[in-house]
Amino acid sequence: MTRDINSMLKEDRVFYPSGDFKARSRMGDLESYERMYRESVDNPEEFWAGQAEENLEWFRKWDRVMEYDFDGIGEK
Repeated sequence: MTRDINSMLKEDRVFYPSGDFKARSRMGDLESYERMYRESVDNPEEFWAGQAEENLEWFRKWDRVMEYDFDGIGEK
C-alpha cells in the first residue's frame, strides 16, 4: 500500500477565449497585454493616471496618482 498523497487540483488543460470574446474584451491579445504591462512598469504614474481618466468617472479629479508606503520605503 502506498502512502503518497495525490493532488486532484493539478490542471493542465488550456482554455483559449473565443474570437467573439476576444473582440469584446479590453485586451484583445497577448501583445496588447504585454505592451500595457511594460508601460505600467516603466512609467506607472502616467499609465495609471491614463487608466483612471479613461475607465473611471470622477466627482473630483485626484490630487496624486500614487501614494504608497511599503514599510517606510515608498513614497508618501
